[in-house]
Amino acid sequence: MVYSANIPPTGAVVSESPFVRNLDVIAMMPDWGVMAAVTRGTNYIRDLAETYLPQEPREDQDAYTTRVDRSVLSPYTSRLIETAAGAILRKPIHIEGDQYWLDMAQNIDGLGSSINEYARRALVSSLTFGHSAILIDYPPATGAINLAEERAMGRRPYFVHVDAPQIWGWRKEDGTNRLLQVRIHDYDVRPLNEFGEEQIEQMRVIYPGRYDLYTLGQEVVEFTATGGYSLDEIPLVPIYSNRRGLLISQPPLLDIANLNITHYQRQADLIHALHIAAMPTLVLEGWDDTTGPVAMGVNYAISMTPGNKAY
Repeated sequence: MVYSANIPPTGAVVSESPFVRNLDVIAMMPDWGVMAAVTRGTNYIRDLAETYLPQEPREDQDAYTTRVDRSVLSPYTSRLIETAAGAILRKPIHIEGDQYWLDMAQNIDGLGSSINEYARRALVSSLTFGHSAILIDYPPATGAINLAEERAMGRRPYFVHVDAPQIWGWRKEDGTNRLLQVRIHDYDVRPLNEFGEEQIEQMRVIYPGRYDLYTLGQEVVEFTATGGYSLDEIPLVPIYSNRRGLLISQPPLLDIANLNITHYQRQADLIHALHIAAMPTLVLEGWDDTTGPVAMGVNYAISMTPGNKAY
């Protein structure tokens, strides 16, 4: 698969934005939100406290903030996903073939990950969201005329991991499941000035044989790059754990995730109740408040007139 690239005029603005999710994606988003809440840790779910740990009636803001800060998410769902992925991949993937494929299996994504490391990440993502995908990419063309020259230059395909929530839309051929368009959302971090950096929101729109790249600025969508490749198919391979259709799925552990959220809520209530119940308040019945403050401790005793009580 050989890429060629062409850069459109700088600042070209398109009128129709690709930064729009299709209906199937919108339908899956609530389930993805639940799975993200139970797999991304305590700090993440605390940030979503208005959804998963709402403020009680007549509870003041300081008390609510304290209750949220004390809450802790138990990692039951994420541990179950990791255990399931480990059981599925308990036997390493074994590659046989010439040295080219053996070398590729040791660095499948161009970032130093072996095929077993990559497969585990892809499977964990699929078990979390219902599916994930592998995008097969290739470096831009540099003038090589045959495969031997490509290999001599160290240029080869590599895997790009795609989470289900990154796929914002797709089009398929009527009567088949052949993809005619896929839109993949991502963020790119670029250098800014001497030491800073900026985050750019971008959308890669892939068609059979070519791709377009868009960036989203301040309410402005820019068409920033386009290019071609030598395949007549979109090189995207879905990995399903609970398929419902083409690029449509449901998280297989969604019910467990909802139970995990219920446990988080009940545990937060319990921690808050124990904090209150574990702080006893001394009551002095019949005490003359003009006497002054009372010192408390194991080395002190309270002296009071008959009939008064302390408890």
